Amino acid sequence: MNKKIPFIPAIGIIVLCALLVGTIVVLITLQMKDIEISSFEKEGKEVNNRVLITGENAYEIFLEEMATCGEKGYCGFSSGGLPTTEVLFSSKEKGISLKIPYDPNWGNERYKISPYFSYEDRLEFGPLTVHPYTAWWVRKYTLYFKPSRSAEEVIASLMEMEKTNKGDYGMPEDKVVEDKINGHVVVFVAREEYMPDIDEPTVEIIGKKYNYQLYPCYYPDLCKDIIKTIQFID
Repeated sequence: MNKKIPFIPAIGIIVLCALLVGTIVVLITLQMKDIEISSFEKEGKEVNNRVLITGENAYEIFLEEMATCGEKGYCGFSSGGLPTTEVLFSSKEKGISLKIPYDPNWGNERYKISPYFSYEDRLEFGPLTVHPYTAWWVRKYTLYFKPSRSAEEVIASLMEMEKTNKGDYGMPEDKVVEDKINGHVVVFVAREEYMPDIDEPTVEIIGKKYNYQLYPCYYPDLCKDIIKTIQFID
């Protein structure tokens, strides 16, 4: 005669199986999110039937959009809205992690804009627009990876450059401000002409492996919100 499985243990087995299945689904979901940000960002694959615009394929897609849309540079892009979420960027090589403001809806029916464009010397992120002078696609923010140096060295370099380029004009003290944001030492440069190779107000974050120049910072509070998410990686 077959023995029946007691009711309570049977229920326990069913609950345990359900928990295991739920855990597997969560892990697969998290893994897929990671794939969307990392490998898709590198390979430019389709995401939800839209081709992902990355740093590697942006120029090619830009030319296609210019041919289709003319001087506007893109067809019906939704990229000027406020971010709705954040994506973590982390690089042990660059010694930094930070949260990138992002909106998955940026783009149009054909294209989805990657959370960031990653290059050897910089990270570009934020909405994608057409630069008014170069007529080329640009992201709202750029974070440059620069050789590590102290705040004093940053300020001394800026002062020397000002002396060389502006003669006896001198740099107003209120245009270069050393500060601390969430424990990070930063140098805020309010006047765009003072930062080498950069033509907009900039914050230089004093790091460990590198320093990091974040710009544009016309609205310092927005840059501060980004800097508050920064963590240095040894």
